[in-house]
Amino acid sequence: MRMFLRRSGIGRSAEQPNLNGRAADCRAPHRAGVFRRLLVNFLCIGLVPITVLAILAIVYSTRVSLSSIKTSLLANTELAGSLLDAELQKYQTGIDQFREDEELTSFLLTKDPSDEQITQLNQKLYLIMAGRTDQLRMHVAGPDGTIILSTGGVPEEYLATNAWGVFREMRSSGGVIRYASSYTVKGESPDTGITIGARVQNGGATIGYVLLDIPKSAIGDVLDSAGAKFAVKYLVLDSHDFLVYNDVLANQSVFLSPDYRGVLQQAGESVGSYENDGESMMISAFPLSGGGCVAASVSVELLVRSGSRLAILVSALVLCIAVLLVWLSRSMAKRIVKPIETICEAMSVIEQGNWDRLVTVDSDDEFATMAHGINHMVAQLNEQFRTNLERQDRLRLAEYKNLQAQISPHFLSNTLESIKWLARLHKDDEIQTIVEKLGILLKSGMVFKKDMIELGDELNVVKSYLTIQQIRYEDKFSVLLSVPEELLGCKVPNLVIQPIVENAIVHGVERKRGHITLAIRAERIEDTLVVTIMDDGAGIPADRLNRILGDDLPGADRESIGLRNVHNRLKLYFGEPYGIRIESKEGSGTTVTVRMPYRFDEN
Repeated sequence: MRMFLRRSGIGRSAEQPNLNGRAADCRAPHRAGVFRRLLVNFLCIGLVPITVLAILAIVYSTRVSLSSIKTSLLANTELAGSLLDAELQKYQTGIDQFREDEELTSFLLTKDPSDEQITQLNQKLYLIMAGRTDQLRMHVAGPDGTIILSTGGVPEEYLATNAWGVFREMRSSGGVIRYASSYTVKGESPDTGITIGARVQNGGATIGYVLLDIPKSAIGDVLDSAGAKFAVKYLVLDSHDFLVYNDVLANQSVFLSPDYRGVLQQAGESVGSYENDGESMMISAFPLSGGGCVAASVSVELLVRSGSRLAILVSALVLCIAVLLVWLSRSMAKRIVKPIETICEAMSVIEQGNWDRLVTVDSDDEFATMAHGINHMVAQLNEQFRTNLERQDRLRLAEYKNLQAQISPHFLSNTLESIKWLARLHKDDEIQTIVEKLGILLKSGMVFKKDMIELGDELNVVKSYLTIQQIRYEDKFSVLLSVPEELLGCKVPNLVIQPIVENAIVHGVERKRGHITLAIRAERIEDTLVVTIMDDGAGIPADRLNRILGDDLPGADRESIGLRNVHNRLKLYFGEPYGIRIESKEGSGTTVTVRMPYRFDEN
């Protein structure tokens, strides 16, 4: 037990623990001053980089936003232009197929077409327009340009003459054309749009024309279907700079002014910038396959103004935070440093061995909790120091007496009875052997007063005990001993194996008929010495096995007090995970495994 006291650091009986040299060198006033200066200086110096970082963040955020708008504008322009181009191409394909239709040819060649012909032709016009008769208009004209069939109002431009405009374009072209037109329909406001038309021929001769009007409103619906993430405005130009659709430039005629042509040329290569009525704008253009382009424009004035206001707001906020931090840093430094000084001063006194010193902090915060915890800890350590010595002495004395009682009066009585009957039978050699081995056992409890002995000495005691038992039971059991020679010098607690062997004899040999084999094996597993005692005797009932190492042993289990004694001593000496483990099955035998540190040094 003295060894255990030395290892746990509780073995001083005349003095309190001295923490000098192990605790931190706590010079409260000096460290508190350094702490205060560092805290204030750090907060003050940190204001400059905080301000710079805030400004950089604003600038970076504005640039990233502009870059994001530019990227989105390019993508949206391409999508809107592609959608419009695809829509126009769809109608061109429909017109191209329709001009070759036999029913159309028959209709144009008939001077007085029937109602059925007119109905069938109207149905085909409806299909070409995909049912959008509220926005689109289709016309069929004779060879002289006279409109003979129409789905809506006929523009006055078609009624004038066929010598110019869209009719001239259709005559000069061999295929389907796109033509930027102005529409003046009676009763409606003037409009612009795109006309898709084609000449109808029969045998090389022109017999009529087919025209599809796509007004500005229909073009706007296609462009809006691109689904821009922000407010985008569009304009559509033909190859002659005619403004088919204009939602961008204010105060512009139907033709684009020279001032904006250079902007659109730049926009066709990347993204252009311009001002419209004093507002900063970005514009991007996408070329159409039939000539002209689709341009998308977005205002960046709001973003620029927001960035400026944000910069002013952040600057003011940083300034306010700076003033607040300086004030708070000074106030917090005073509130923090004083309790730290008090705690460090008290710890310095305790460090010198004055365990009666209390830490007093006049506050109700975490420092007060810390001071209370330190006081409670010191009081507990002080009390534990006083009681541990007494407890350990009592435990050592009780354990030693328990070990001395392992060779029970019952065993001595049976041994002496065996000597008496051997004397009557004049078996002098057996009597001599029993007396010799019994003497070794009796001396072991008196001579081995050390807490730790060598494994070889422990096994000698075990062999003496087994010799007596083999004579007593007339070779009812045999012993197999397997212990490597290099393990014999290993240090083990005194009388740690003999009680387990005795338990195996009492419960295994006496309670089972026939020959029993008892095996003792020792081995080293890494830094652990493992001793295994196995027998194929009567075994231990399951209910008793569950109680055998419990805290409360009933009267029927007092024969197993040696096992619990060994287990508790190993736990006391070495802690977890050392001790004994019992595996047993009634009628099949018992295995007890002892685990302790290898080459445990008493010193």
